[in-house]
Amino acid sequence: MKDNLIYINGFAANKEILKNLILLFEEVFNIYVIDLPGFYNNPRIKKANLKNITDYLDKKIKKLKLKNYIIGGLSLGYLVATKTNAIKKAKAILALYPYLNTKNLNLSNLQVNINKAILKIILKNKSFYELAWNSGFVKKLMQFNKYNERIIESLIKSCDAKLFFETAYLLLNYNKKHVFDNKPYVLIVNDNDELINTKFTIPIFKENIEKLLIIKSSTPHVPKKLTKSYFRKSFTKQKIKKLKEFIKKNA
Repeated sequence: MKDNLIYINGFAANKEILKNLILLFEEVFNIYVIDLPGFYNNPRIKKANLKNITDYLDKKIKKLKLKNYIIGGLSLGYLVATKTNAIKKAKAILALYPYLNTKNLNLSNLQVNINKAILKIILKNKSFYELAWNSGFVKKLMQFNKYNERIIESLIKSCDAKLFFETAYLLLNYNKKHVFDNKPYVLIVNDNDELINTKFTIPIFKENIEKLLIIKSSTPHVPKKLTKSYFRKSFTKQKIKKLKEFIKKNA
């Protein structure tokens, strides 16, 4: 019997973009994918702050009516998953390239401050963020940061501009210390992650978690391709089987 996995996508990702990665996890899980509000189809919250996002996620999770489940997410999706009420009933936690706070970002203070200043200007009023979105500014910015063209196209087509910028601003301003639960964790990381500082992240997980499985991946934080064969190079059948066995033994 397969375990239920509630998986929350991160910033600049959605179930359409990562459908081939999700298919690999479906080999061992009944997977329920939830996108951050505003990142797929119509937005359903007024502002992308931590409380509104977690309230939104808890409502979505409640509708699933699952009695037993693992919960986790990718990058920012991991952080917000751990802030939901649903985390209390989860039997294990999946941390996929996890974002904890600004301290584990692979960005200098100067880079963070410049991006925060730009976002603050964009979010001042509706005309600013609509202009930034519709003028091609976001597309050029994402191209500069090596985002796959298919990712850019999907986001431009399906994202809400205001929530996109607000979520980015939240990501760059979250400085609280991360709190871990007394549960088994599966940590999936890339030692050469271009956005998350793995040298900072791995020791924190090791120091705070008794039952921990670390799986190394070669796929970058922003995937260069979106095919199933591309993701399979990192998420082999052996690694997924190991993940399943760890959950079975420890959860």
